Parts: sequence; structure tokens; C-alpha cells
Amino acid sequence: MKTIDLTQAAPSLNDLLEMARRENLVLKTEGGKEFLPTEVDDFDEEVRRTRENSKLMALVDEAVKDPQRYSHEQIKQELNIT
Repeated sequence: MKTIDLTQAAPSLNDLLEMARRENLVLKTEGGKEFLPTEVDDFDEEVRRTRENSKLMALVDEAVKDPQRYSHEQIKQELNIT
């Protein structure tokens, strides 16, 4: 995943789109906000990119290891939902 700082000499929109076709991009604004440009309606590509995100996959791996599970009824009770 590559971060593009838009506060410096920013690439053109066409250049950004071309980069986004090749790899995951994070666009960082002057205010520190970050955006992920992705191609619309390409689920297979989104799955591939998600799997390549090592930080996200590590987080998912850790979450899967958590032995604590809650039933539907426990969640409803905790949230006071009837």
C-alpha cells in the first residue's frame, strides 16, 4: 500500500487513477484525512487487495483467535433489544 501526500506536489488525477489500478493507495490530505480510491464494482479485485493488506489480515487473524463468542440472545440482552 502506497501513501500519496496531497499537500506536496500532487500527481494529476489521471496519474492517481493509474497508480490505483496497479496498487492500493492512501491519499492523505492537508488536514490529515486519508482516503482509499478503489475501482467500483470489481469485487474480485477488492478481495485481492484486502488480502494483500497485511495489517488488516493480522487484525483479522487476532480477532479469530479471540475465544470469547456471544450468542444472538446475549447481544440483544446487552443492547436492550427485545
